[in-house]
Amino acid sequence: MPYHRLPESVQTLYAELFEQTVHAQADAAAAGPSQVNVPDPARFAFHKLWISGKRPVSEQAKAIKDLRQAGDLLEVLLEDRPGDLPPAWEDVTHNPAVVKTVSRATGRLAPEIQERLERAIPRSTASIR
Repeated sequence: MPYHRLPESVQTLYAELFEQTVHAQADAAAAGPSQVNVPDPARFAFHKLWISGKRPVSEQAKAIKDLRQAGDLLEVLLEDRPGDLPPAWEDVTHNPAVVKTVSRATGRLAPEIQERLERAIPRSTASIR
């Protein structure tokens, strides 16, 4: 499989978004007496939306998988932890290019998830769609 290097501007955005995702961690229980840190689920969902829109055409299978994972995660968050989404979206809004990509990817989610997400994000922040 050929290796496709992303443009430097995309690499920089990816690094910034990944940095935000990794540093906003949640505690999770692992099997046994261990405890692990995992990315904040809301930020990770927006990260998956963003990366789904940045993958090259040759990686569309992965982009579809990213979009499905984001949709599944958002569905659970909208049901169980809707308050986690506005602060995560606020982090996304600091970069207009990321907002554009995430918003475009959101348009490919199931309509009911799109509607619920639009209601969960306050109007005071940039629109999700």
